[in-house]
Amino acid sequence: MKYLSIIYSSVLFTLSYFFVDQLGFLIIPAFIILFITLKNLNNYKVAIYSGLLWAAVGYSLQLIWLLELLLNKSQASLYNTIFIYLFIILYLTLLTVIIFCFIYFLFLKTKNLFFKILIFISSFYLYFYFIINKLLFFIDNNWGYPFINPLILLCRYKSFLFLLNLINFNFYNINQDVSKNFLERNKIIYLKPVIKTFNNGYNENTAALMIYQQLSALDLYKISKNYDKLIIVTPESYFPYALNEYEKTLHLWENVLPKNSVLFLTAQRSQKKSSIKNKYYQTIYKVESGRIIYFYDKKHSFWFVEKVPKNFNKIEWTKKLFLADRFNFSKGKDNCKIFQINNQVNFIPMICSEFFFKKDIKTGSRLGGRDDTGSTIYSKFFFDKDIYCHSGLAVPDEALREVWDPESSPLNILLLVVNDSWFLNYFKKLLFYYAILISNMKNIPILYVGHENFSFIKPSNLNLE
Repeated sequence: MKYLSIIYSSVLFTLSYFFVDQLGFLIIPAFIILFITLKNLNNYKVAIYSGLLWAAVGYSLQLIWLLELLLNKSQASLYNTIFIYLFIILYLTLLTVIIFCFIYFLFLKTKNLFFKILIFISSFYLYFYFIINKLLFFIDNNWGYPFINPLILLCRYKSFLFLLNLINFNFYNINQDVSKNFLERNKIIYLKPVIKTFNNGYNENTAALMIYQQLSALDLYKISKNYDKLIIVTPESYFPYALNEYEKTLHLWENVLPKNSVLFLTAQRSQKKSSIKNKYYQTIYKVESGRIIYFYDKKHSFWFVEKVPKNFNKIEWTKKLFLADRFNFSKGKDNCKIFQINNQVNFIPMICSEFFFKKDIKTGSRLGGRDDTGSTIYSKFFFDKDIYCHSGLAVPDEALREVWDPESSPLNILLLVVNDSWFLNYFKKLLFYYAILISNMKNIPILYVGHENFSFIKPSNLNLE
């Protein structure tokens, strides 16, 4: 009977991730059942078997996205695919067995129900904290698995988001007037990728022409008459070539882009490293009037997909996992850049994995920088002990309050561009709901731009309806 309860809990746990829109709430009964089961265990042997069963069922299903990714998007052999998939599951299973035994050990020390609940919650907090932040620490200290966070599953419920803001002391409301005025007077236009893969048989000129045709079909000149500015956004890898090597394409697009438009184009950027070799970056370009005004380089390369870790360069099959026919991307300089839209609104760029895996957004260490006019801007994400500027110098909180006025300072919106085209639909939703979670935890409005659509994510205390 105990093992049936474990399986039942694990299945509910899995369903909540597969159908987050409809069944995300099942994460709550999944853990209630698990608590009752662990409370009634009578020996370590049963605790070990329970951990094995719960993790084996739950993670083998929850990580189907990884198996599909390796089978259909990588160049790994079937043997290597199965090895990676099973290794991750066994690793997570071992962690689960350890936490089950640890909880059982502590349960033996007390008969008080309140303390048992406290032990259960605290233990699983540590368990998920390690998985979210440090799971693959032996590859990269920042490489965890944040999409297992159970709080993601509750982010579709407004009552939970309100509670989250309350717990995080997000009493400061982002300037309502600025936010509403920005959305009313400016038009955000989303460009869906016309080029789906890297190895597509196209060249830069063909890709540029396809984008020209896409822009032409939108009749932007007609739309522009009704707005102060057209803000055109694209997802990660929209133009999978080094734009700075083909700036003539900008003159082609200029013919169909109104003067009051600004194009945030995600592409690559090349930089000469030696006479025979270039460095390449994943980049967001700010383009106006047929010119590159500013650019931002991605500061976090997703291991094996964009760059092979140094320790794995000698392993032949890991080098070819995703990068057999492509070059490694370089890491952008660790500086903060801000795209100024107008005097009231700025975009702070982030590209895919640096949002999900770097700790900048979580610790508040990346909260300011220089905009494309060269001015230093302090972010209004949230009050923190230190606000860092482009120079790397910390500004004391007291000094910040002297220059920072909630009613007059520009509103900073996180421009998050994502390449979610590789993943199964349920995992795409986990990415999106993770962004909602961070938006509400840190009181940050986010313009989320994926490969199928875009969305303006606002903290629950920002009502623009």
